[in-house]
Amino acid sequence: MRRWLIAALLALTASQALGNTTTPIAFCHDSEDRPPRFYVREGEWQGHDIDVLDHLFADSPWRYRIDAIPWRRCLQSTQAGKQHQAVLSATYSVERAAHYYFSHSYYAQTPAYIYMTDANRPAPDITRPTDLSRYRVCGVAGFNYVGFNLSGKGIDQGAKDLSQLIDKLIAGRCDIALSRAEIIQGRRQLGRLRWPAELELRAIPRASAERYYIMVSRNAPNAKQLINLINHGIERLAKPPRDAP
Repeated sequence: MRRWLIAALLALTASQALGNTTTPIAFCHDSEDRPPRFYVREGEWQGHDIDVLDHLFADSPWRYRIDAIPWRRCLQSTQAGKQHQAVLSATYSVERAAHYYFSHSYYAQTPAYIYMTDANRPAPDITRPTDLSRYRVCGVAGFNYVGFNLSGKGIDQGAKDLSQLIDKLIAGRCDIALSRAEIIQGRRQLGRLRWPAELELRAIPRASAERYYIMVSRNAPNAKQLINLINHGIERLAKPPRDAP
């Protein structure tokens, strides 16, 4: 219980250090549905990422807002630290770390690949991540695929979103499309992804779970105080009070 109270006090101190509480902290998120993390239902955005933000700001005088915009524009806008100060659901890369502070990881997803099963295209023989380099691989523009361990293999990232990525795969412009299993499964359950019977989704064998973070722009006002506030909230989320049921 004492540890819980200390964390709460630290979070309050961090939030007070951020200054003016009348202007909300601006987060951005990819505008394409990413169930169960972030998706539209009955005309409103909802999902686990919003639940996390509600938790992080529950005991803070600060408010937040989320703008759902195309992923590349989200990164560009947040890097400057003015229009947006933080990005939700981002993976780590050295290049990104030069521009952003990374929070503690707050969830993980499964690296996966999609392929077509028809008479003219034998199924890919994938037993480890490095096997992907033997095939024509496609991804989405602006997405980070460092965790897929392609050993420097170039990825065709011409697709602007997941739907266009699937279209390229079906058209035979690549052998394999990269994604995360949970995102594909969520989109399919909501009926928001073209998925003919010939498509197959597989987890990449021997690939580590991919960790996700909140990124705060190094150029944002009071960036270090904001990342501290976020981290204290994530710690509380991971460690409930000892007297909790």
